[in-house]
Amino acid sequence: MPLTMHCPNTQQAEIKCQILLDAAEQLIEEQGIISFKFSDIAKVANCSTGSVYKFFESKEDVLLCLFLRSATSNNIPDILDSEQSLSYQERFLVPILTTYETVAKSSSFMSLRSVSVNSKVWTLASCEKVDRFKLRANRFFDLIHELALDAQANGALDETPERTLLLAQMIYFQLYGQSTAYESKLIDKMVEHQRENVEMECILAIVNSFNWNEKVTVNQYRQLRERVARFIEKGIKSKLSCKKCLDANLKIRRRS
Repeated sequence: MPLTMHCPNTQQAEIKCQILLDAAEQLIEEQGIISFKFSDIAKVANCSTGSVYKFFESKEDVLLCLFLRSATSNNIPDILDSEQSLSYQERFLVPILTTYETVAKSSSFMSLRSVSVNSKVWTLASCEKVDRFKLRANRFFDLIHELALDAQANGALDETPERTLLLAQMIYFQLYGQSTAYESKLIDKMVEHQRENVEMECILAIVNSFNWNEKVTVNQYRQLRERVARFIEKGIKSKLSCKKCLDANLKIRRRS
């Protein structure tokens, strides 16, 4: 039965945890997710093995935390709060475009997500980390669904509740499936330099197959993606932190 490894609850503990996660991320970039060793984190971070075990029980704990830290960094709620001029349709697109930009800016994000969603990883991770991961994954889907419902309630989307849920599901499946397919590099015809256009065409095909007051245009999509990219770039230096991850989970619980 996995032990419960607690997240840092003081500033000093958070700084130490951040150093350990940065060390793990460095190892992943150099050696890959499969090859890097849990025992090497202490060496790279220049600390004792005991310090690592204060926060992480296993390699799987580290992988879940790294994914949660990256997933929190995209600041979707902050973008929605700061961009008050967005239409309901554009607000619905924000989580989609933020996901694409997060993947584009982080070489390890998709690898971490692909490993994290494997339930076999959960059995080897501590309960607290797994609970946080499940909460975040559900919140991401709920956010997409809520934005679709907002558009429906305010007359921007003319669909039944069942069809609105279907829209959210199709978008979620598209984001996960497409990103995973590109990350695997198994299909020769998935050329990386065409990726952004293919992503756009797929999303527009799904979104515009539903009854919006107006179809999403290519220009509208591209301009919004640029706005999202600028917002993420602005906060990129301070985006990775345990505090943001913890704060995000508190916000999720308040909304639930």
